[in-house]
Amino acid sequence: MKLLAGDRWTAAVPKVLTALGLESEPAGHLAELAPALHAAYVQVASGAGAAAVARTEDR
Repeated sequence: MKLLAGDRWTAAVPKVLTALGLESEPAGHLAELAPALHAAYVQVASGAGAAAVARTEDR
């Protein structure tokens, strides 16, 4: 299987976005996903415990 590129990808983009229910500009979709991603990070960080090597910062 090969990924489409160039003119073939450009021609396929509208159909792909429609099939996935996405808009051509990703900002709105990413803004919708951000709270769930943040909650997942917080959940993982809270379960990491004091001995964790990684740290998280709330910004």
